[in-house]
Amino acid sequence: MNHHIEDELKQKYPDIRFELYPNEKHKRIYLTGFMVPPNMRGTGIGTSFMNDLTSLADQHGYKLTLTPSSSYGGNVNRLKDFYQRFGFVFNKGDNRDFTHKEDMYRDPKINEEDSSSTSSGSSGGTSASNSPVPDRVKKGKANPISNTGKYEFGTTRGKANPISNTGAYDFGTNRGPANPISENKNNRLDEAIINMKKLINF
Repeated sequence: MNHHIEDELKQKYPDIRFELYPNEKHKRIYLTGFMVPPNMRGTGIGTSFMNDLTSLADQHGYKLTLTPSSSYGGNVNRLKDFYQRFGFVFNKGDNRDFTHKEDMYRDPKINEEDSSSTSSGSSGGTSASNSPVPDRVKKGKANPISNTGKYEFGTTRGKANPISNTGAYDFGTNRGPANPISENKNNRLDEAIINMKKLINF
């Protein structure tokens, strides 16, 4: 794949001297440097060359590496600034890349459209918004705890019976203001009278 990049650049820039060395194992290309003829300097051809080189490297997924040098007659500090304009970073600190020993490198950039389509496709399969949500019954004023209008035993909680799940207590009487705890008072009086009559007749 690197030969296509080199051939394309040589065909477009026949007057520029440059050398590319590929490393297919690590998917990178080493640029030794390039030289623009004196009569073509200042025309922007060097910038055009670098734009095409980085664009082709991005298309084919190659990392570019280089070490600025005065071997081609350039100023090293100016060359560093020049390469940084095209996304090259220094191979040190947080950017340290131990797969090569060159002073600067540039990772290939992923096409934004491909990246967005890939991310949207992957999120579509795992998005929580696509998971079915179970239906829920809204809470009512008469039943603030349960999700249904009725309690476990099927009766609705009312004001006259705030604790029990039935409308009547164990002895069959409704709880009202006059009878908050025990059975109806009249029933208890009747039982007392009956018991007294039993004692008298005994």
